[in-house]
Amino acid sequence: MLKGIEEIAKETIQIIKDIEILMKKTKNKIQENKPKIYSKDLLESLFYHPYTKISFIEGILSVTRKTASSYLTYLEMGRK
Repeated sequence: MLKGIEEIAKETIQIIKDIEILMKKTKNKIQENKPKIYSKDLLESLFYHPYTKISFIEGILSVTRKTASSYLTYLEMGRK
C-alpha cells in the first residue's frame, strides 16, 4: 500500500512540475508577444479556469468586457 502511495506522490510531483513549465512558457509567450496584456492574475486565471469566459477575466482583472474580450481573442489567436 505504501508503494502505491509513493508512486502516486511521484506522479503528482511530475504533474505539478509540468504545469509550472507550461505556466512559464505561457508567461514568456504573452510577455514577448503582447506585454501590455500580461499580468500574473491573467496567467493564473487561465490555469485556474482552462475553459474561461470573458466574465471571468472581467472580474479577476477588473477590466471592461471589451478589454477582457480582446485579451481572450489575442490569446486564442496566438495558439493557432
